[in-house]
Amino acid sequence: MTNQTKEHTIKRKKIASYKDVIDLLNFIESEAPVNKWRLRTHHIWPMVKIQISFALLADLRNTPPLKQEKTSFIPSNQPKRTFFSFLSNNAKDILSIVKLFFKTRGYSYVFAGALSHRENVQGVHFNKFYHSIIEDLEVVNQRALQIEYSPKESYNNTHLPNRKDVIFIDDYFRAFNKIHLFYYKNWLIKDSDFPGQEYLADNLRGNYELPSSVYNILGKSAVGFSDNSYFPIYLFFNFIAKTVKPQIGFGLCYYDINMLAMFEAFNQNKVKTIEIQHGPQSPFHPAYAKQINAPSAGYKMQPGLFWVWDNNSALDLSKGICSKAKEQILQFGNPWHQYWIRNEINHNGDYQFSDNIVLVCLSPFQSYLEDFVIEAIKQTHQKYNWWIRIHPRQKEIKDEILDFFNQNGILNLINHKDATEYPLPLILSHSRLHITKVSGTTIEAAAFNVPTILTHELGKEYYQEQIMQKKAIYIEHQDTKVLVNEIENHINSQSPNKVSQIIDYSKILNSFISN
Repeated sequence: MTNQTKEHTIKRKKIASYKDVIDLLNFIESEAPVNKWRLRTHHIWPMVKIQISFALLADLRNTPPLKQEKTSFIPSNQPKRTFFSFLSNNAKDILSIVKLFFKTRGYSYVFAGALSHRENVQGVHFNKFYHSIIEDLEVVNQRALQIEYSPKESYNNTHLPNRKDVIFIDDYFRAFNKIHLFYYKNWLIKDSDFPGQEYLADNLRGNYELPSSVYNILGKSAVGFSDNSYFPIYLFFNFIAKTVKPQIGFGLCYYDINMLAMFEAFNQNKVKTIEIQHGPQSPFHPAYAKQINAPSAGYKMQPGLFWVWDNNSALDLSKGICSKAKEQILQFGNPWHQYWIRNEINHNGDYQFSDNIVLVCLSPFQSYLEDFVIEAIKQTHQKYNWWIRIHPRQKEIKDEILDFFNQNGILNLINHKDATEYPLPLILSHSRLHITKVSGTTIEAAAFNVPTILTHELGKEYYQEQIMQKKAIYIEHQDTKVLVNEIENHINSQSPNKVSQIIDYSKILNSFISN
């Protein structure tokens, strides 16, 4: 048999599902020593893995790659390589670092997040995952530094609580980017290693049909890997770790480039690191799937501990990224729910709700609504109040979504404004039913005893525990009649139960630190 004939007899696998993405990542981790890929002390596989995942998922969905929240990174020419020219040409940037040093004195905790993590509550933009924790720390005179990594201009016309304790990476990025370009980048390149890189590419070509973007990511040189906004952001957080010396650094969505940089810097400096759950953490999520051949102490780009909302989320992590270290999981509840337990009475007159609300939460990386859901809205809008909530990551394309609703004849049959602007816990406490493709709001709905109807196969994979516990169901056949029947079956279920336990986070954290 000729080589050409052999090539035709080998059937290369296509990536056709989310499970295929996880299987491919497992294949890569098993076949190549990617756990040893590094630029000096930075073991970069977690970052590369996420980039590959986003490229594959974008190809699978036929959509542009996911745009991560990050500060603007503008590659620039290397400055003149003399120390004195660097000082004279960059006095303003040096001054900004000096100001950063004095501005960040006296903080015990660091919380890093983005604008998409904030919720507008009567004109005040709270970080929904952090505010209750920070509030409890202030009661015992513990100061919390809040670091925002969305572009600073996106915060125009926002009112941030504790504004004096908030800083923006954008204000300092240029200075640390210059440090990276002046010396750090070359320092990284001189001590880098990517064993098995060529073998891996050949192996993948022989076994898989993959988009060229995957090979572009895997085939980067040390220069290519180092030309990344991760590194100046790492230098920023390394400065924070060394000067602030926080007891704990908190992050959200650890696989965002900014959070990978923070966790790397803080873990290197032996600062305790915690990621607070922001959504689903299923073993089918590339960032939370089980890792093969990871270092025994874990990757420094990843959080040391995972704060989860509930037992089901803890179970998901124990099957995935924490399968070999279940002690990494902290079940401390949902801080955003805590805010509403404590403050709902103060907002009773601020929000208006109708009866029989069916809440639909859009998922950020899927098409907006399926045809059978649209038809169900048309058939039942006089019987039920349909509220459709636009995902925080979709706010930039809100007009496009509203145009989609209009073209499909449902814009005047739904409430999208209140559904998007009202705080989610408050909406859930007044909802009869929740519908989504794959959104993490499924977990939050279960906490309020609101049943969920899942309309995408990935939702079935992500929320197996909720389905087993009859807190959610998956509609396998996209049929309007089936959906309407399921709505009828669930709409008259018991009234939603509000989360009632009040948690003192300062006591939890003090106890945690002392152990």
